[in-house]
Order: sequence, then structure tokens, then C-alpha cells
Amino acid sequence: MNDTVKTIIVKIYGDIFTIKTTTDSNKENHIKNIVTRTLAKRKIDLKQILLENGTVFKKCNCGNVAQYTLDYDIQHVNDILYFTINGIKYDHYAEYEKLWCGNCLKGLNSNSIERVCKMYNVNREIANKIILERNTSPFYATNHNSEKEYKEYQKRDESWYKNRYGEDGEKIFKQNIKKFYQGSLKDTYKKDSISLAFFIKKFDGDIEKAKIARKERIKTIAFTLENCVLKHGKTLGAKKYFEKIKTVAYKNSIGYYIEKHGELEGRKRYDEFKNKCTCSLENFVKWYGVEIGEEKYKTWLIGICSAGRRCYSKDSENFFNRLQQYLGNIEIIHGKTERFIYDKIGYRNQHIFFYDAYVKKYNMLIEYDTPMFHSNPEYLTSDEINSFYKKQFYTYDYGKDKFKENLALSLGYKFYRVFIKKDKDKTIELEKLINYIQNTYGD
Repeated sequence: MNDTVKTIIVKIYGDIFTIKTTTDSNKENHIKNIVTRTLAKRKIDLKQILLENGTVFKKCNCGNVAQYTLDYDIQHVNDILYFTINGIKYDHYAEYEKLWCGNCLKGLNSNSIERVCKMYNVNREIANKIILERNTSPFYATNHNSEKEYKEYQKRDESWYKNRYGEDGEKIFKQNIKKFYQGSLKDTYKKDSISLAFFIKKFDGDIEKAKIARKERIKTIAFTLENCVLKHGKTLGAKKYFEKIKTVAYKNSIGYYIEKHGELEGRKRYDEFKNKCTCSLENFVKWYGVEIGEEKYKTWLIGICSAGRRCYSKDSENFFNRLQQYLGNIEIIHGKTERFIYDKIGYRNQHIFFYDAYVKKYNMLIEYDTPMFHSNPEYLTSDEINSFYKKQFYTYDYGKDKFKENLALSLGYKFYRVFIKKDKDKTIELEKLINYIQNTYGD
């Protein structure tokens, strides 16, 4: 196919059509486009001719005709090209046949699992396998012999360009590399404004000042609910934060690993990930050394036992579920959808305050307190408080609870505190709360 095409003779079973052209492109796709466009302009129904000659058109899952390609032969004789249409064919990958229509794939990335599921009518695990096997791109870690090799490829430094392009590597590197990346290759911490090295240099080698300044800087840019609310406002900020948390949680789940790597490999990688991330004394010592590791592990233990972690107790869930039964259709927001208030001034550097339950109809916030995490002097004797302190890893801050209560009242919320010393108090406190609602709101 080296000569310029002057005439295309199209053969479709017994039908022959002649197309005159002056095209100087002999690429198959270009010729095929000329043929199909010309037949359409002449109002020749190619699909109808194929049907009349016994061609069977398969369907997409949505019921429409699946997208197909023409099965044709090309023979080039001087300036005449013979284009013979034999029928149609559907693309395959391994034993999976593509049966899809354009409407079903709109807006879906070509390498997305959703798109491949629809194209091949397979489940997510097989779709992920197809994506990984058909992609030979070096951008995929699985297409490298080792993690080290993959990281070297991703670096895109001068040596990478030399290995890839030989003698021209250095020249291409200088032409293509971005200015900010050139700087990072020489001196990373100049660009990295949250690295410890950056702050040490800023404070002329004073490591303690550098640590404090870096810690404060990280607080301002960390992905926290408080920062999201500051940046996007209360409603949108909370939405963005909880959507991201949900995504991160899923990506750390065994379901995600199986979806991405398949059943066996997924479970293996998930187990490796869990072992690597487990907050055990052994891992803390491995990460930080014996002395610092033991101290950080102790700090971590204190952290997970503190109320600041917003753990949802089963007792609290059960209490509000029982209250919901009494209130019927009046919704109570509680558990993992806790109501929160943002306060600009805050209390001891805290600006986001969560409340255990919210009854929207009454604009009423309810706190569920127990002595273990809320040794409130309004409900306990000094001896009781001391006994509970011995069981705790942290010091209870009663001032924070009072601040939360006053904050809620100042913003027009009704506020009610439930305090449970013993199991028998749960029913008593529930009855008190129901009586309070009946007397206050008449429900």
C-alpha cells in the first residue's frame, strides 16, 4: 500500500460500489473511514446488507447493539484499492469478548474497573485482572522486576534519561525536566517547607525550636476536620472530610486489596500491610529504636484510651437506640454521624466539639457520660473520682465538658447530660430523659 489511492472498489458479498478519491494516506483506518462515510452519504445501509447476508449482531447488557468492527480484507493494485467486507467481529481479550455500546461507557476512564466490567460483562475481580495483564506500561509497579527498579524508573533523574535515550539522554533531560524538579534533585529540603531540615536551617541549627515550629506548621496543613471547616465552611468542609475518611478507610480494607490484586494476592498483601502498620511495641521499637520507641508506644496507648479519639461505646449506641424506640419517627443523629460545633476561639487549641446525640426536631444536644471518661465532680465524690483515675491512662479535663455545654447553650441548642455510674442507671436515666422531653415538648 505505497501508491496514492485513486479508486476504492468496495465489495460487500454480491454488491460492489466504486469510490473515487484523491487521498494520499494509505493507513487502513483512514481508508475504512472513507468507505463507511461514503456509504453513509449515499444512504447505503451497511448494517442492513450485513443482516440480509446472515450476520448476527450481538447485544450489549443494556439491550442495544454492541459496538463492533468491520471484518475486511484490503488488496492494493496500482492506484486501485479493493476493500472487501466479510462481516463483523468483536474484540477479545483472552477468553473475554467485548460486548458494549457507546452509551454505557460515557464518562468512564478506559482503565477503570467499572468500564471493564461493562465491556466484558465480568465481575470486579476479573476486570482488575484484565486491566493489570493488558497494561505493559512502565508506570505500573507490577511491570517492574522489583520495587527498587520501579522507584528508580519513577525518579526521572538524569541517569534515567541517559539509560533510556543513550547519548541524547543528558540533552533531553535538560530540555524536558521541570524547573521545580531540577531544584528538588539537588536540595530537597529547600522546596519541602515541612521537612525538619527546612526548620533547622530556618532556626540556625536550633533543633528544639525547629521541632516545635514544624509541629505547628503541620497542624495548619494536616487533613483534619477543623482545617476542612476553616477552608470550605462547616457544611462543605465536613462533607469533604468525611468523604475522604470513608475513601481512606476503604483503601485500607481487605475488600479493596482483593479488588485490586485478586483473591490470593490481595489477601497476602493485606496481611503484609496489617503487619507493617500494626501499632505494637515491637513495631515502635523497629521504627524509632528502643528508648524512643517505648516512649512513643506509651503515648500512643494514652491517645487511644482518651476521649479525644471519639470512640463510640456500645452502651451509648444501645442507649440512644432505646430512646429512638420511644420517639418513633423523631430522628436521633448519633454514633458515627455525631453532630459537631466549630468554635473559632475554642478550648485549649481545640475548635471542633462533638456531641453524642442530636434530636433535630427539638434542636437538642445530648451527652452520654460515664465515670471512666468523664469523672464529673457534679455526679461523683472525690473518692469515686480518685478510684476511676487509677484505672485511666490520662487526666480528665472537666473544664472541656463545661465549655462544650456552654457553647451549645450559647448557640441556642437545648442541652441534656446523661450520666451513667452503673448498669442499673441506664434505665433510670432513660426514663428521666423521656420525662424531660414529654414535659418540655409535650411529645
